[in-house]
Amino acid sequence: EEPLPANTRQKKQKDETGLWSSPGPDLLRNDSSITLWHSSDAIKEFPVPRVQTLAVMRTDLAHESARNQVLTEMFLDLTGDYLMEALYLSSVAGYSFSMGSSDSGFTCAVQGYSQNIQDFLSNALSIVAAPPLSPTRFASIKEETLRGYENFYQAQPYEQASHYASLAINPAGFSIPELKQAVSSMSLQDVEAFVPELLRSEWSLESLVHGNLKREQAEDLTRLFREKLQGGGENATNSTPLQQKQQLDLGKGSSYIVPIGLTNPEELNSAAVVKLQLGTRSELSVKDLSIASLLGSMIQEPAFDDLRTKQQLGYIVSAGMGITRNAFSLSVLVQGAQHSAEYYDSQIEAFLLNFGEQIASMPDKELDSFKASLESALLRKDLTLMDRGVRYWDPIGKQLYNFSWNIDRVKALRTVTRNDLVKFYKERVLDPTTRRRLCVRMESQEEAKREVSLVNPPVKGEIVKNLNAFRSQLQEFSA
Repeated sequence: EEPLPANTRQKKQKDETGLWSSPGPDLLRNDSSITLWHSSDAIKEFPVPRVQTLAVMRTDLAHESARNQVLTEMFLDLTGDYLMEALYLSSVAGYSFSMGSSDSGFTCAVQGYSQNIQDFLSNALSIVAAPPLSPTRFASIKEETLRGYENFYQAQPYEQASHYASLAINPAGFSIPELKQAVSSMSLQDVEAFVPELLRSEWSLESLVHGNLKREQAEDLTRLFREKLQGGGENATNSTPLQQKQQLDLGKGSSYIVPIGLTNPEELNSAAVVKLQLGTRSELSVKDLSIASLLGSMIQEPAFDDLRTKQQLGYIVSAGMGITRNAFSLSVLVQGAQHSAEYYDSQIEAFLLNFGEQIASMPDKELDSFKASLESALLRKDLTLMDRGVRYWDPIGKQLYNFSWNIDRVKALRTVTRNDLVKFYKERVLDPTTRRRLCVRMESQEEAKREVSLVNPPVKGEIVKNLNAFRSQLQEFSA
């Protein structure tokens, strides 16, 4: 976890690599009430009188139970519905306000012209603080939500496998049956009682204000969140910033297999999703992180070409790199109706071994091309004020505060050699004694009727029969 930077005013500088450092926004305020980031550097690049504000209210209450999670989401859905109608004329005039759920609480996003943005936000937050919740819409959203949970078991096998793979390493996730039960027993009165409890609870506020707005105006704008949602003054309940929950660590040298039978008797497809945890931003060096990003860009096409085009294992094949709760993971999935989930798992493992050989023998020109393509993507200029906001908000939302994240990776990428790439891939992806591997196998009821013989050695691993018991045995990655 990176601490908040001590300096509040940052300058853009050019170093020996020829790359400009990315200073990021200024830290205007950091206390028990508000953490406020501000930037007006976009005025020169985007000379329009507009401003964007992003804020996160972090509170454990929103997700401490399945019941609280569905109550929070229902509050956000019902309030969002009403706001669309109430703020329609403002939206026509170029203003927008939206709310969303996050792993740590809930978020707000505001955009509009700087001249009237404070009045617009004040009006929107007044509605959020005491939303008129429609019984008709509540019944409709509840019915839609329950139908979605019931239809989950009719979803594509790879979608179900991806859900279970994410749930297995999520310290705060809830199963579909838990969420369904919470929604089934929820009433409109429950939501009405929960809203003031949520808004008056202890939550930390972190906000980014950027665009055509002065520092003093940015502070006034951010104070509105506490004044309107909590009443301000003595009624406001502050909290020290909550630390983001980390992903569950599978442990070095691990290999887990989660076999799950598909309940839909008409589903002919089986699927396997393999997830390999590569490490967290705090665990990996910047060079390692640049290698992980490079691998993600390199593996997509070869995986599709081998598993889909050549072997024709199924119509759905994908591979790539992802980052969740600050942990990097390499994922490969295959879905098809000709073989078993175990077969797909073994073929994925064989592909990973073969891809390691491809990296070792890849021509220098091809490797340099991948590096150049990634560098170009990381150095892409912000085209709009919203692009700038997304780039600034990513490290704030993840509580990393490294605004030169892309530049740092580019500098490290330029030093990456083939040997670095091969060593990282072997240790993090291939070596059974050091990698972290999880495979979820969604098994069709038709599998038992198929005569399937593995053409590659079966993947060895510990069978997981109970996901909740499995999760309780794992520890979170260190922050």
